Amino acid sequence: MNPTINKRNIPQTFSVSKAYLPYGWHNDVSITIEKGIISNIILNSDVNKDSMQLTGALLSGIPHLHSHAFQRALAGLTEHTIGHTDTFWTWREAMYKLAMNFNPEWQKVVATQLYSEMLQAGYTSVVEFHYVHQPDPLGMSQAIIDAALETGIRLTLLPVLYQQSDFHNQPPNAGQQHFYHTLDDYIKLVATLDGLTKNHSQIEIGIAPHSIRAVGLEAMTELFKAYPDKVKHIHAAEQQKEINDSLNALNARPVEWLLDNFDVDESWCLIHCTHMTDEEVVALAKSKAVVGLCPTTEGNLGDGFFKLREYIAAGGRFGIGTDSNSSVSPIEELRLMEYVQRLRFQERNIVAGTHGSTGENLFNSAVAGGSQALNQNVGTIEVGQAADFLVIDTEHPQVVGHTDTLFDALLFSGNRNPIKRVMVNGEWIKTSENYVSKYASNFAKTMKAITKL
Repeated sequence: MNPTINKRNIPQTFSVSKAYLPYGWHNDVSITIEKGIISNIILNSDVNKDSMQLTGALLSGIPHLHSHAFQRALAGLTEHTIGHTDTFWTWREAMYKLAMNFNPEWQKVVATQLYSEMLQAGYTSVVEFHYVHQPDPLGMSQAIIDAALETGIRLTLLPVLYQQSDFHNQPPNAGQQHFYHTLDDYIKLVATLDGLTKNHSQIEIGIAPHSIRAVGLEAMTELFKAYPDKVKHIHAAEQQKEINDSLNALNARPVEWLLDNFDVDESWCLIHCTHMTDEEVVALAKSKAVVGLCPTTEGNLGDGFFKLREYIAAGGRFGIGTDSNSSVSPIEELRLMEYVQRLRFQERNIVAGTHGSTGENLFNSAVAGGSQALNQNVGTIEVGQAADFLVIDTEHPQVVGHTDTLFDALLFSGNRNPIKRVMVNGEWIKTSENYVSKYASNFAKTMKAITKL
């Protein structure tokens, strides 16, 4: 694999009628980009006949902080039961069956389809929590990287360390064999991926112990010593059974145990954290780590309710992902995040608190937290940041007529997609239905094989 390098050296300038900058909305903004980075911003600019003219509203691209790409192929295949109560743990058996049959070819096809869908929906970057490694660990990782390069999405790849099926070094079961790595082999894989992608500005490599159930204290400690400066992601406290098992094995809850045993800081992202005590909520918020929330998957799997109001009140940081990718829409994730809290408290506009816009607060928090978890130079439209943008069609029925309430209209007034253009790293990405559909034939062939398993 030879990742292509963005060699655009000629500055490009465009003018937009409305842009959301770190200090609010501005009209008539001129932006210059060099080598994928914003080099200049002029406010209240006169129309420059030599620059590209954009109509609509310019927003920062939305980071996606938690994806299992292969599970896109599972969407729609687990929504029926046969004579038993269905739970996360029965769903997991179907997921294991899929993982056991995956190979690099399928990985590339499914990830390419998924990433094209993400770009079309407004995600300009993705953190891939990648744990299907065997029988070809490098080939499976290369498939993810190749899919990102082909579609143009920004990628932080997290090869996942998975060593045991349960606490106290229980060996992986048959369904987990495709996830397994020795610590030495895992560290070597990360080093190899670092070397393969070091010259590519859109790709970052991080590390991810799967969970405290799947990786013990000693291995986790050694991993963080080997890569102290990398972003660290881990599943934590998703299901109540996980909490009970952790208490029985370690005499501590998962989030509590992580905070007690490691210096959890801005380089960490804890995924889900559905079941936390009030004390854990405050302590995790104070750590400045990011919580990765995936409302559509958490709803699909019946995880429970995250304590979002309490976490925000404590100053907590969060971002969004689509996890199992049964749905791929940042609008849906953010809307559901708010609606779940409304159902909890039987109140409205929970994320906005006592003042402000719910939509704007959701967008800003998700972009800031997602950018931190991505560990790349994205998240705001300002000089020095990567040029990852969305252009919203302000004449679209979902948002037309809205100015200060544009974010609220974007999230709470419909399900049609008002995004008309997407830029990643200074390059306009083709996201039309016709363009995305070019991946559909390979995806269809692969899905027909998968549904026969």
